[in-house]
Amino acid sequence: MQGVRGRRPPLIKKIAKLRPLPDGIFAINDRTAVLAIKYFRAHGIAIPADLRIAGFNDDPISEVVEPSLTTVMQPGYEVGKLAMGILIDEICKKSTIEQTFRLKTRLMIRNSTR
Repeated sequence: MQGVRGRRPPLIKKIAKLRPLPDGIFAINDRTAVLAIKYFRAHGIAIPADLRIAGFNDDPISEVVEPSLTTVMQPGYEVGKLAMGILIDEICKKSTIEQTFRLKTRLMIRNSTR
């Protein structure tokens, strides 16, 4: 299991050594969560029996990894659309205004936390 630039994520290795293990891990994104699942399973830690793992962004890999990954679905298209609109507005107006947007997310409960 390799992380970014061929390195294993160091926190995954540290968590694997903890006793007792934490109840679960919420990873910054699905790619990191999948790396964690692969690492822990390779080291004899059962997912979700011993450790539950969830990710963020509902990447397509979350449904094909074993066990399937619980994740928070973020509306990527809407995020991009909003960002482009803000960028165009700021370029045209040549001003910066702080704004807050709320987009609907959804918890996709799958086998990595059951």
